Amino acid sequence: MGLTTLVIDGQSLDLAAGREIVKSIEYEYSRYGRVKLPTTGGDWALFSQGHDVTVLPTGKATYEGDFLGLAGLGEGISGITHFDVDFANKKIDGRFERDVKVGYTPYFRFSGSIAGNKFEGKGTSEDYSAGSNLDIKGRFYGPNAEELGGIYESDAVKGAFGASQINKQDR
Repeated sequence: MGLTTLVIDGQSLDLAAGREIVKSIEYEYSRYGRVKLPTTGGDWALFSQGHDVTVLPTGKATYEGDFLGLAGLGEGISGITHFDVDFANKKIDGRFERDVKVGYTPYFRFSGSIAGNKFEGKGTSEDYSAGSNLDIKGRFYGPNAEELGGIYESDAVKGAFGASQINKQDR
């Protein structure tokens, strides 16, 4: 895929230079995860980065993937994601389900709008630990929006996510 440099708040981080990445998930056109920042005394930054979409489809598509994040006092969380995208009407709906060791439980849902190759929306918590005021921002990646990824944040959690298309959309 060739994504070896992250740009976080305008600062380039060379991943080949031994940066401590606690977790990173790579897809064909994108990557997301958590990296330790060298200039802030060990703070973690969440990222989603990839090769921007070349042609945005016009039909509908479904994506599935996963997420990781930090809750409370730095507790690591993870789970699965599902997205329904309507490119023609510029809408995206998603749900995140948290891994609770014995399966997955609803964590939060969101609805958002698409502008160009970006999307953003507001989430609704289905688990008190997800907090309130949930914001989700992301992008589509790959030549034909084969993948998506982004960042979410509330007053209680923050994380990154990625997903790949599980069906082919109408063109």
